[in-house]
Amino acid sequence: ECYSQCLQQSMKDLSRAYRNFFSGRTAFPVFHRKYGANDAFRYPQGFKIDETGKQIYLPGIGFVKYRRSRYIEGKAKNITVIRKADGWYVSIQTEYEKEVPVHKGDEVGMDMGVAWFCTLSDGTQIAPCNALKKHLKKLAQMQRALSRKEKFSSNWKKAQREVAKLHQRIGNIRQDFINKVALDLSKKHAVI
Repeated sequence: ECYSQCLQQSMKDLSRAYRNFFSGRTAFPVFHRKYGANDAFRYPQGFKIDETGKQIYLPGIGFVKYRRSRYIEGKAKNITVIRKADGWYVSIQTEYEKEVPVHKGDEVGMDMGVAWFCTLSDGTQIAPCNALKKHLKKLAQMQRALSRKEKFSSNWKKAQREVAKLHQRIGNIRQDFINKVALDLSKKHAVI
């Protein structure tokens, strides 16, 4: 029942993984885990995007509504559908011409640390976000509640989903922090 293009794309990804392994670029490919973080499939062609109606046509599934985070620029090349803890996400890869940005500012050296997230050569210190530390008490409480439940019961599955959502929130906070720091540094300095 799966759309043929998704299966062919999976085989292409596997072939690329083996090529990378035999050329010495990466480690041996591992099997997909049932509850892993990479639950996704890709449509290289055959999809349609209706931006006015906020719908995407996925072959084999049909029209699916989506919440648009930004307008699509350029020509859509492929669509990746990803399952995360709190639902399904769609990532649209596009192709368009864009000017190369010219960076203003000076050079700066950066040292990643433990006590500080990073220290710059001009003396600036950036504090870490400590996302896990801030949520550790709640996470421990939720994991204790999960451990008391009977495995694979309905309540266990609900509790597991809640723990997964909290882990995703912690990951999102970290990713947001890293993206903001990288953007700030790249705007202020030409070379890092």
